[in-house]
Amino acid sequence: MLRKHSTVVLALSLAAIGAPAAAQSFSPSTGTAPFSGWITESARTCILSGSVSLSPNTASATSQILAPGNILCGGAIIPFGVWHADTIPSSWTTISLTFGRQEAMRTCYGAITATWNPSTHTASFTNASLAYVSGVPAAPCIVSGAVTLTGIDIL
Repeated sequence: MLRKHSTVVLALSLAAIGAPAAAQSFSPSTGTAPFSGWITESARTCILSGSVSLSPNTASATSQILAPGNILCGGAIIPFGVWHADTIPSSWTTISLTFGRQEAMRTCYGAITATWNPSTHTASFTNASLAYVSGVPAAPCIVSGAVTLTGIDIL
């Protein structure tokens, strides 16, 4: 009886732990792909473009450009830090975007969670907080935007 009770307790304990998170991956998982989009902070919209190098779980920017949507973009406002997109385990509808922006007075950088639209291959975010790095004001950058990873799917 004790053995049967122990087996039931073990089975219930393992069920409570749950199955490991499914690993999502980018497809294709190798090569390069272009990206494009926009980012807005403090009513200044910059146009994004560049390319990414793909691995199964990460799309790392090998080039990124902030072009004028606002006259400051690409001159006074420039990309900062290592930019990349990462899959999130067990999610086909969200991805993590890590990026930064630097301007004359303030630099912000960090990871945000974005909503992934598989039909448009676009990650979008609204009022996301990028961590403050330096400058004034000493506050995070609140950003909104969208980034399209052309031809990339999440499997």
